[in-house]
Amino acid sequence: IKIRAKDNYFSQNRAVTKDDYVGITYRMPKKFGSVARVAAMPDPDSMRRNLNLFVLSLDENQKLTMTPPVVKSNIRNWLMDYKMVNDTIDILDGKILNIAVSYTVVSEPRFTKFQIPERCNSEIRDYMAQFRDFGEPFYISDVYKILNSVQGVVDTKNVMIIQREGGNYSPGFFDIDKNTVDGRYIVCPADTVFEMKFPNTDIIGSVV
Repeated sequence: IKIRAKDNYFSQNRAVTKDDYVGITYRMPKKFGSVARVAAMPDPDSMRRNLNLFVLSLDENQKLTMTPPVVKSNIRNWLMDYKMVNDTIDILDGKILNIAVSYTVVSEPRFTKFQIPERCNSEIRDYMAQFRDFGEPFYISDVYKILNSVQGVVDTKNVMIIQREGGNYSPGFFDIDKNTVDGRYIVCPADTVFEMKFPNTDIIGSVV
């Protein structure tokens, strides 16, 4: 809400900057369809003022999915009343990077090895349910902090981020290992959003 309110305030019913385009797109009336994520960036291959607008929507399970062509067409028509005369806009599908979290923690002796994973998994599910925007890095260090704060956890030995791809997941296109910085966070491409699609199976915990 804060992000969209800020975009709306600065746009003032005209699209001058890329942030204006994002804010105005979010304001499109629901009767024309809706988008869950929007990112705008200059087209590096264009010599003109061409803007690439990346969009993603939500499916019936509130998971990220490609925006239907009719909604993208409506976005284009909606922006016509706000864009600068010399601006051209390409509305493109954003990318979804589905991930799983695997972890190993050390528990206090007074807790069973069934209690700890339930608590840890619940905290990770809440963390993964938070709003993630295009290009937002995934902080592995945050997962360590979350797990270490769970009652009954003495220490977190290991956290691994695993890419899920194919089948019910998005196509693979990314190398997590090559884009992990110092083991602390994973760089996210500007046209991509991190998502955990199936928390019940995409969180894999063990207790020692």
